[in-house]
Formats: sequence, C-alpha cells, structure tokens
Amino acid sequence: MTVSTVTFNPELDSEDSPGSEAFAELDFTDRCINPIRLHGQIDTVDMRTGQVLATHHTDRDGAVYVACKDRREAVCPSCATLYRHDTRQLLRSGLAGGKGVPDTVQQHPAVLLTVTAPSFGIVHSRRTAKSGRVIRCRARSQARRIDRCKHGVLLRCEHVHGKDDRRLGQPFCLDCYDHDAQVVWNAHAAELWRRTSMTIRRRLESLADNHEVSVRASYAKVAEDQARGVVHFHVLIRLDGIDPDDPQAIVPPPPCVDVHALKDACLEAAASTAFSTVAHPDSPEGLGWPIRWGNARVDIIRDGIREVTEDECRRIVGYLAKYATKSTGASGAVLRRILPAFAFVKRDDGLRRSPWRYGNIEDYDDPESHRDRLIQACWRIGRARHHSYRALRRWAHKLGFRGHFSTRSRCYGTTLGALRRARQTYSRAASLEILTGVDLDDIAVVSCLHYADTGWRTTDAAALANSAAARAREYSDTATEELSAA
Repeated sequence: MTVSTVTFNPELDSEDSPGSEAFAELDFTDRCINPIRLHGQIDTVDMRTGQVLATHHTDRDGAVYVACKDRREAVCPSCATLYRHDTRQLLRSGLAGGKGVPDTVQQHPAVLLTVTAPSFGIVHSRRTAKSGRVIRCRARSQARRIDRCKHGVLLRCEHVHGKDDRRLGQPFCLDCYDHDAQVVWNAHAAELWRRTSMTIRRRLESLADNHEVSVRASYAKVAEDQARGVVHFHVLIRLDGIDPDDPQAIVPPPPCVDVHALKDACLEAAASTAFSTVAHPDSPEGLGWPIRWGNARVDIIRDGIREVTEDECRRIVGYLAKYATKSTGASGAVLRRILPAFAFVKRDDGLRRSPWRYGNIEDYDDPESHRDRLIQACWRIGRARHHSYRALRRWAHKLGFRGHFSTRSRCYGTTLGALRRARQTYSRAASLEILTGVDLDDIAVVSCLHYADTGWRTTDAAALANSAAARAREYSDTATEELSAA
C-alpha cells in the first residue's frame, strides 16, 4: 500500500488549534474530504544497501491519512475531480498522443460509438427538435389514439422539462414499467459490450483479410448513468494497423480499411449482437430475458485525412470525462451497499453492521418510488442461485450494474495506474527531499498499516479541510476553464 509518509503533529493538533491536522495532511490526501485513517509503521529503505533511512510509527503521533479515492462526486468532490482529470488524460492520450503514445495516432481514423439500452416503459424525458429547441415531453398527437395505459394512467405530458427537473426519467406508470427487465439488462450490459466488441473485431478482420492486411480496433469506453436508472456506453474507437514484428506497437492502418468501414462494422455489430439470459422463474415464460441494444449512433471524429484540432480534441475528451463522477442516474441515488435487515441486528458478541456504511433493504420498499422498485427487483431476482442473478443483490445500490465505469483495450493508450504512479513518484520526491545523496529510484517505502477509521478526527478539522478543499477545487476549475478558452 502506498500512503503519505507525513502525518500530523499532536503538539500542533491541540485543543487550541483544532483542524491543524487537516492543513498538515490536506496536500498528501489530494484534498480528500473523507480520508481513511491508518495505524502502523512506515519504513523508508535504501534498496542498494538495505539500510533503513527513516522509520515512522503512528503510536507517537496518531495516524496516517490516505485519500478515499471514490470517483463519485456525491461522496468526495476532491477525489472525484482527480479521477475526472485522470480520465481526461487517458482519453486524450489515445486520441492525440502523449503519455507514451506516439503522436501519429492523430492521423488514425476514429469514431465515437454510443449504444443505449432498449425501452422498458414510457418515461418523462427532455426532448429536442431538429432545430435544437427543447419541446414538450409527450404532447397530444392525432396519431396517438391511446392516451391512457391499462392502469388508467394518463400517458401525456405537456411540460418542457428543465435539466434539473426531478421528473426526468420517472415512468408515467410504475405498474406498466418493466423494472425486472431493466435491472437484468444492467447486470448484463458489460457482457453485451464484450460480445459487441468481439463482433466489431471479427468484422474488421474479415474485411482486412480480403485485402491481405491486418488492422485492430483500439477503444476506450465510459459508462453513463441515465436518469431512468439504466446505463449506456460511449466508446471512442481508433483504427490501428498491426506491425508483424511488434504486435503491441501502435502504427497507422492501411488505407484500404478506412473510417467508413469502421463505422459500418460498429453499426452492424450493435444491431446483430444479442443473447438471452439463463432461465429464471420471474422472467417471461421462465425462459430468461433478451439482452440487446436499443439504439446505436456512430459519429466520425477523424477520417484519417484531416487531423482533429486541439479544440475538437478537448471538447470530445471533456464530453466523455464529465460522466466519470456521476452516480446512479435515478433520482435519490444510493451511495451505500445494501444489506438484508438481519445484518443490522446486534449479535451476542456485540458485532453488527454499521448503518452509516451500509443500507438496509427494508428502507427501500416504497411502491411509489421508481428507484425503490428497481432495488426491490434486484433483491427479488437475486434470490436465484445462478451467479449472474445472485450478484444483483450485491449491486442493488447501483441498480444491478456491476461493470466498471471506464475500460480500455490493451493498445489504446496510457492507463489510470500509470498516471497514478507518476503522481505518486512526484509526491514521494517532494516528501523525501531531506534524504539527499540517495537516488529516488533506490528508495522504497515499506508500510505495515491497518485500518483505524474514516474521516477527520474532529468536526472542526473536517470543516477546515472541506473549506480548503473547496477553494482548491474552485481554483483548479477556474484554471481549467481559462486554459480551455485560451
């Protein structure tokens, strides 16, 4: 485990100066507002000789703080901002080069594929006309003869919903909406994309074989949570060639396979990829649920002839990275993992689950809540023994989705791990300046730490840390906006 080697000083962190620990640790936790406190020992070792250059034990001055590293802005805005910036750098490296990726990728054909879930029922939405003007949600139409569902609910909405309207994503009729199918689709969305990516690769390989060449589709994918509580994917796909002497090298593709071939392969794969889940007693006729895409759209980013400008690159990367910190889209997102009610009952040994860290399934039983119905669907379907359904209970707080927010193919570009290691090296160099005469590459920080608690020790420390972190984020956002406008 890599942690900060600087901890707070109890002589300074006294009753007279509450919160000084927050300022002492703020930079080393990346301005996290909900840091993790660890106890134990940290040794700084010279790897050439084995000599222990410095030793720090938390018994003397309290604890070591590390950032929570939660990507969700609702949990920790500071860690979420850092994650969003890292995601932006990852996406940009595959589109414009840098971070170990050759600049020649700026000339590779590239597309942006957006695939969405099918409809599970009529919901309130923010609709726009071809002119870009926002229009009424679901206006009365002469062609639409049925204005009420079988439950008597009016299927018409004359409102023009704003971006922050709480009705967005809410079903017109909760009884008509297929909550079971939606959570099952969420649970299998990652598998659906895996099969789709395989189909794209096979179609490109088939086309390349006709020309006796080799190509590869490198991609970076991000997931977006929609307001109705279902995910859809934005995928940045770049067309590469393959060097037979170095298959991992990133080289330009042959001209016979162009961006239009890539676009056709994406659309055909999205339209043809589908499968059915294993049988479940709650599924239609007990045969399982069909899993397929709803809509697919492909936007050509680069045709291989004209290079993408810096402004276009920044706009595309910023558009995708903004989804990095979003939580579950349904209103009233659940941030904590949900457990059964018996997990909170105090046992004879005095142990029980903390209600501050976990949610109780009995708290999500409102039949008039779209979110609660989705969570209850996860819990009910998750009683099955098959692993694909059993995982629904574990991921009920994410409405069934258990995939990663962002994934990338092996040859796309840099990784989040590489970006974090570079930042770690920079921070370590700053904290080890006192060890002159020793090359940083020859220093190892060996830690033996265990979890103590979460959060700052005092309310005053938390308030001061939150205030300083908010100012730092405001400064960072302002600098980013000025850089984008330059």
